[in-house]
Amino acid sequence: LAARRTALRQIEARCSQARGEIATTAEARQQRCERLRPVGELHSRVHALRRQVAYTQAHQVAAEADIRERTKVLKRQSAEVLKAVQSLHSADARRKEAEHLLGVQGLGRLQK
Repeated sequence: LAARRTALRQIEARCSQARGEIATTAEARQQRCERLRPVGELHSRVHALRRQVAYTQAHQVAAEADIRERTKVLKRQSAEVLKAVQSLHSADARRKEAEHLLGVQGLGRLQK
């Protein structure tokens, strides 16, 4: 009977020790989680900032492509306007030449 009581006390002592270790481990785990929480928050913030940068870069690329396309259109329109102005100058020069010739012919008829 005494041996059984001794064995029972030893088992109770081991159980108590195990409970203490479990409590210590749980407390340590809780403290570790509390220490790591700011790290997790920072990780989330970094992830959000990376998504924002990728979104901004995508919009920048699209804007640059739009600017390139608009620049091409403006250059083409500018060339068309220049061509039209040159055509007008040419037509104006031909008109003045024709007026001059008509004027000279008119003067020639008057002189006869």
